[in-house]
Amino acid sequence: LVGRGVLIDVLRYKGGKLSEGYPITRADLENALENQGTELQPGDIFVIRTGFVPGYYALSSPVEKVQYLTGVHTGLTSDTVPWIHESQIAAVAADNLAVERIPNDIDPKILVPMHGNLLRDLGVYIGEVWWLEELAADCAKDGRYEFFLAAQPLNITGAVGSPLNPIAIK
Repeated sequence: LVGRGVLIDVLRYKGGKLSEGYPITRADLENALENQGTELQPGDIFVIRTGFVPGYYALSSPVEKVQYLTGVHTGLTSDTVPWIHESQIAAVAADNLAVERIPNDIDPKILVPMHGNLLRDLGVYIGEVWWLEELAADCAKDGRYEFFLAAQPLNITGAVGSPLNPIAIK
């Protein structure tokens, strides 16, 4: 997976703190992009910063870590799917567990329904649990949120998912 990456720093746009399970909407993404002075282009890979991964690493107790992983999770809501389609996005990644909000706003009995919407219906790849702190700091420093992104999966025959080694070059 290689192409133009765009960081959408929702965490910074919302003042550096998102409430537990914050639902990231189309309006949040559009407003964060406008605030950053960034425009998406067809084929872009957009990367969303929520602060989830640093929050996990800040915990020291194994019990707290399990509770953190099994709780309510900030992520995209279903109104972002048509926007992703309209924007002709190639892939979306985030620093959370599933890209989408858990529980979701489609059917809470289904764990991650947006995965089907994005992967199966739109052919949009998903990246999860990315570390974005240094990238976000660099983007904020120079006000440039676009970069070349290369994310190489492991070469596993027949696999449908793999750990990646994402690299952003500005």
